[in-house]
Amino acid sequence: MKHIIHNRRQRSVPAVLSACVCAAKTACRELFQLPAVVAAAVFYACIRRPGVYDVIVCSHIGDFLFTAGYLQALDQKLKKERGAAYKKLRLSADRKFEKLLWLYPGLDCEFQAWKPRRLAAVLALNRSRSGRAFLHRLHSVSVVEPAAGFADGVSYAFRDPGLSLAGCIQYGALGLAPDAGFVRPSLPRGPKRMPKKTAMLCPYAQVMEMPQTEAYMDLLADWLFQSGYEVYANGAWGGMSGKIRVVHWELDRFFQNCFAMELVIGVRSGLLDLAACTSASVVALYPKGSSCSRYYDIRRIFPEKKNNYQYILTDDKNKDLEAIVKMVMQMPQQRSQRW
Repeated sequence: MKHIIHNRRQRSVPAVLSACVCAAKTACRELFQLPAVVAAAVFYACIRRPGVYDVIVCSHIGDFLFTAGYLQALDQKLKKERGAAYKKLRLSADRKFEKLLWLYPGLDCEFQAWKPRRLAAVLALNRSRSGRAFLHRLHSVSVVEPAAGFADGVSYAFRDPGLSLAGCIQYGALGLAPDAGFVRPSLPRGPKRMPKKTAMLCPYAQVMEMPQTEAYMDLLADWLFQSGYEVYANGAWGGMSGKIRVVHWELDRFFQNCFAMELVIGVRSGLLDLAACTSASVVALYPKGSSCSRYYDIRRIFPEKKNNYQYILTDDKNKDLEAIVKMVMQMPQQRSQRW
């Protein structure tokens, strides 16, 4: 028995040392970040206004779409809880999102466009323990950055029983109830229809390197041309067919033009969140072995829409192409409906 206890003590020594090293690294990181945290705290304290509740969103498209979709529910909650002390919402985000707000009819909030460095500073403030404590004590701000919720151990990311991107924003970042209403982006005017069969390829995403993506885009483009599609792409890649029309649309125009598309195929990114809310058929591609296909499930954005699909790629490109083609051929056509 003594021998067993001795061995256990020996085995516990590396664990204790590892914990001490980890704690020291965390303390050093917090200390190193302290000047930036203080500067960001002073900046936010200066722009804070009485009665105004701030919602600060990171630069990811999907995070912005879900946040904007829940703002009306947050506005109603704050009016009920705070009464006359609450005046209005103020949404702070990257300037590229400003034009998307007109896709949310009935949304009444002030928009404040921030420069990337300023936004990054406040997001960094929220990632530090001292910064989160400062913001929490103000009771007048929510910072939406779900990715940091996982990387930094923030428990709000797991309050959503379904563990989805939308749920992390709804339950965690904004503190809304399970029955909170969600508003999807929509067009105030009818979409323009293209006379030909059209498809959009979206090759860019953080989850895959371009060399991996290019081979799939070339195969998909060849099949689309053979099937009579006019093919667009939201960016160029090496060796791409000259018949592909390369476009660089802003986010609001991309959303509007997707209503005129038959099909949108791309690596899972925020652009596909936008496309999934239109009438186009959407296929989201995930890299081999992806563990995020459930959390970022494209089909959960709009459950009523039956032509949003996703596929996890393998090492066999021909097999993948065959599976994607079969998926597209079986899709219900919903272009006649307006979402």
